[in-house]
Amino acid sequence: MPHRGLTQAALCVVVPTFTYVIYGNHARADYDPKEWAARATSTAGAYRHNPAETVDAYGASTYNVHEDGSGIGYATHKRPLLTLKSGFMSITEPRREGKPPGSGMNASETLRQRRR
Repeated sequence: MPHRGLTQAALCVVVPTFTYVIYGNHARADYDPKEWAARATSTAGAYRHNPAETVDAYGASTYNVHEDGSGIGYATHKRPLLTLKSGFMSITEPRREGKPPGSGMNASETLRQRRR
C-alpha cells in the first residue's frame, strides 16, 4: 500500500468491470440467426456466436428475464462473456414496416418461442 498523502501516479484509470459482468450476454429480441450468420460471414474478424444462441449454456443478462417472466438478479464473472469477445458484432435492429425500432416481442418472448 502506498503511504497516505504520497502521489504514486498522475492518472487513475477506473474500469467498470462490474457493469460488463451484469449486462454481459444480453440476449436481444431483435436477434435473427440468418441475418447474424450473413453479417458474421461478410465481416472480417467477426465473432460468430451470439448470446441468444447460448443462453442455456452461459446464462443471460440482467436485461433478460426467466421463462416465468421474473427478472434475472444474478450474474457471475466465471462464465464466458460473449459480448466482450474481440470481433463481437452489436445488433442494429432493422426498421419494421410501420413500427419504430424496439417495437415487437421482448427478448423473453423471443427466447421462449425459439426453445419450443
